[in-house]
Amino acid sequence: MQKVYKCLLTCSYFKGIYDRDHVKYTFAKMFRQYGPVVKEYIGRDRAIVHLFHPDDMRTVYRHDGRFPTRTSHRVMARHRKEMPDLYDSPGLGPR
Repeated sequence: MQKVYKCLLTCSYFKGIYDRDHVKYTFAKMFRQYGPVVKEYIGRDRAIVHLFHPDDMRTVYRHDGRFPTRTSHRVMARHRKEMPDLYDSPGLGPR
């Protein structure tokens, strides 16, 4: 049986809906509001899917193509850059 999830129609970090300075709280709020799978549109033609449950992550990776891509977004890149004591790169590709 296929699960059906609510879809986040738009998510704007810049209009104050989510706090880009407190990423873990932002994702917790997304999870509470929309559930374990959230689709976030970035611009007109790109989307990011946030998965909050390990079983869903496993399913996606199992059914993805031979070379799946994991695209991080600006909020995570900024978070990682602002915490150099925890992260040595923004995590967006090879060092």
